[in-house]
Amino acid sequence: MEDLRTQKTKKAIEQATIELIELKGFSKVRMNEIAQRAVVNRNTIYLHYESKEDIVVSILEHHFSFNKILMVAGRLLKTKMSREELRDSFYKLLEAMERDIELFRIVITDPNLNGYLTSVNNKIKELAYRSIDQDATNRTIIEYIVSGTFGVIVRWIIYANESIDKIADELTELTYANMKMLKR
Repeated sequence: MEDLRTQKTKKAIEQATIELIELKGFSKVRMNEIAQRAVVNRNTIYLHYESKEDIVVSILEHHFSFNKILMVAGRLLKTKMSREELRDSFYKLLEAMERDIELFRIVITDPNLNGYLTSVNNKIKELAYRSIDQDATNRTIIEYIVSGTFGVIVRWIIYANESIDKIADELTELTYANMKMLKR
């Protein structure tokens, strides 16, 4: 467990990064600017993070995304949900993602951060493979569900021209019928 001083320092660095990204855009933010805004030495940042990209990934992991996505994915795969429960799970996930949508947009569109999305995608597939029978049909269905779900969510994040309700409905339809085909 990190001590309180380390936690406060990381929080200040992450908050400064968010503020600067919103102000200037990801590519224009420099580490020395983050240090100034966070009121820390630039070297202090490098004690905790390897790069600006690493800070953004940390923000997403701490504030929201990774654990929440895995939790929803695990729940989807381990229980047989009704259509309404599935839609509600997608709606809550999207609602939580909407709070950090600018950061997600940066992660999706910045080539230096594309490994994060791939990492989340792969972890969900691994979780799915452990949760169901390991046959070729199930693997194909999982690939389709995960790829399709990510495609819809990425489209929503990049273009932000559809409501959460509409996207939750789309994800529910995409997933529900396919989940019923899995052999458990």
